[in-house]
Amino acid sequence: MQGLASTPERRGEAKARWLSNTDGQHPCDAAERKRCNSVDVLGEAAYLKVKRYSLGMRKKLLLARAVLHRPEILYLDEPTANLDVYSASIVYRILRRMLAEGSTIVLTTHNMKEVQEMCDRVAILCKGCLIALDTPMALRQQHHRRTADVVLQDGSKLKLDLDREEDRLRLAELVRSGETVSVQTREFDFHDAFLKLTGQGFE
Repeated sequence: MQGLASTPERRGEAKARWLSNTDGQHPCDAAERKRCNSVDVLGEAAYLKVKRYSLGMRKKLLLARAVLHRPEILYLDEPTANLDVYSASIVYRILRRMLAEGSTIVLTTHNMKEVQEMCDRVAILCKGCLIALDTPMALRQQHHRRTADVVLQDGSKLKLDLDREEDRLRLAELVRSGETVSVQTREFDFHDAFLKLTGQGFE
């Protein structure tokens, strides 16, 4: 958050422009563009003084500073950490627009939903080593798994692997014979693939 402690009386959109520069454009055009960009990220809070900002708002202010120039390459570290759902959705919208306009975004995140929704390719690091590099869909398909949690009439529970033919046949027989109380199926997602790749999943 360095750079935010000074001039706390500034409004957010003015602070974002102050933290940046004119990027070689006509000063008036650049100032207006930056004002619009910062308001887009900060919303109504763009007109509040920075000293009133919460931690999440300060993080959004830094993002506003980063996107002012529409950079060709943007590096972000946990861009939605400490943000509420609404604020995170604004960040996603801004980043998607930048992608559509041709920017390349490199981000680090522990948010698997963020990876699935935002990333074209993902590199997974574990203990300092690169263990996977592919699209989220490809990694998910490589470690695809379907399971069924079954509760029987006698109260006992079973977990069946629906990728195994014998388990599928067993489930069909249990359902046919009326022995089941409930069957809950689950298809593993990218989060499960991540856990599998890092040695923490599928126990």
